[in-house]
Amino acid sequence: MKKSSYDRESFVKRYNIEREQTMPEVEKELDVVPVEDAMAISSNEEKRALLLEQLKKDLQSNYKVVLSAGNDVDSESAHYVAAAKMEVYRRKHAQLQSWKKQLEEEPGNAKILKRYLKELEEFIESELLAEREAQLYKVQYCKEFKKLEGMGENGLTKEEYGCYLTYLVDLKQYEKAQTFWKNCNQSEKNETAYRKILQMYYEMRDEQKFYQCLDSLQTSGIKLSLEGRKLLQYWAERRE
Repeated sequence: MKKSSYDRESFVKRYNIEREQTMPEVEKELDVVPVEDAMAISSNEEKRALLLEQLKKDLQSNYKVVLSAGNDVDSESAHYVAAAKMEVYRRKHAQLQSWKKQLEEEPGNAKILKRYLKELEEFIESELLAEREAQLYKVQYCKEFKKLEGMGENGLTKEEYGCYLTYLVDLKQYEKAQTFWKNCNQSEKNETAYRKILQMYYEMRDEQKFYQCLDSLQTSGIKLSLEGRKLLQYWAERRE
């Protein structure tokens, strides 16, 4: 056809590169291993450097990565972790108390109460609390949740329902957990909640209710995680 099927200028006259791409540190990028594994094979000096590098990234959100090093044989590495845990605990506790104070000033404010519940949950799940302390905060969460529920139309989420149910089971308040579960709408239930109820019936040694709950989960229409599907398969085989 003697006609170009492309724009020659776009091939000959390239756009100027505004900034040069920097090459990644290939060795560092490829050598990605869990901190726990790295700690096991590193010298004391390397452990300390690794911990400090991790903690400098973002102490508030990155501290869980190094928690496993808290029992390390190197006392200085363990000290770094302990100091980090204390600092994160202090910050989270101060934040929790700040929202508690706001709630005391406006006890009928559902938005503040919801935020306080969120802070309580994050504090409980922070892995920074001793078991007894965590139990006390779970009791507090359940108490505040019932207040919020009693306010009527408050937009409670599946996650909040699930958290309340989880803490009831953890506190072994099985009667309350069963009543709450029975009164929950199907739309308020998720896989996590079902699994917690299964745990409760297992601990109660109530085989009939356990398998009824298992059947209910299977027909619930909830999209299960891989772990959830494995759970169903495991108990289906045991049932046979």
